[in-house]
Amino acid sequence: MQAQHEINDNDLIGVVVSEDLCREDMGYCLLITRHSVIGAKKPESFGDFDAYLGPGSHASEEARAEAKRIAERLSGTKDISIPTGAIGQILLKKPGMFFGGYVIIKTGSSSYRIDMRLLSVGGERVPEMLDTLENSLWEAVGERLCRLEKGL
Repeated sequence: MQAQHEINDNDLIGVVVSEDLCREDMGYCLLITRHSVIGAKKPESFGDFDAYLGPGSHASEEARAEAKRIAERLSGTKDISIPTGAIGQILLKKPGMFFGGYVIIKTGSSSYRIDMRLLSVGGERVPEMLDTLENSLWEAVGERLCRLEKGL
């Protein structure tokens, strides 16, 4: 029997829990660590939350503790887990007023798409969530993160 992997504080880069993300249904979570990008359906008991914990972060100790609690719970309910070394490219298109955005994570053999709600349909937390997501992904994969302009 394999023990559940505990998330090391030094490995945790970012956590995004949002109703504005979807994979199949609205409400999705992304956990970004130095070793992997993990995705899971957002549990109904979770509110929206995001925290960037990498270099230059100004996250409070409260936010760090909440991020770790969420990360440990998500690591047990994940539906995707992609080692950062296997990621060839991540495409990030920010949403606009008329078009939703997305994150597409590409490996040598698969791709995973997470969509984002357009800004004109609620989504008041989207800009803050996007900053956390972009900073976390950049820290995890560097230049393999490709930011696409709106309207493409």
